[in-house]
Amino acid sequence: MKLREMHDRVMPEDLENELRRLCLHLETAQGQLRSAGLYYAKKESAYRKAKAMAQVKAEGKTVDDRKAQVDIACNEERLTAYLARAAKEASLENVRSIRAQLSALQSIAASVRSEMELASAPQPRWSND
Repeated sequence: MKLREMHDRVMPEDLENELRRLCLHLETAQGQLRSAGLYYAKKESAYRKAKAMAQVKAEGKTVDDRKAQVDIACNEERLTAYLARAAKEASLENVRSIRAQLSALQSIAASVRSEMELASAPQPRWSND
């Protein structure tokens, strides 16, 4: 956030510009999260299907032998699904981070607005009686 300051005061125009920038950034990030979620769902589905097919075909003598065969058979699908999940989680954290930035900026904007309202309010006159 690059806000100009004049005499240690945040300028309202800068707050407005930063809020707009973050809103656009949030929109983009939400689109990326949707895409990452869809990609993850497809890759997780492919992994589960490959795992099920491998389980049906596994012919080991022990349960551990069959599990090892399944792991080997669907290794690529599992890796792709795990990477897709990591990308989805990173996208979600990005959205959360932008929301937190927006929230903090909204708090600052409310403070600036209150300060401006107080500064523009008529001041009471005190008499020396």
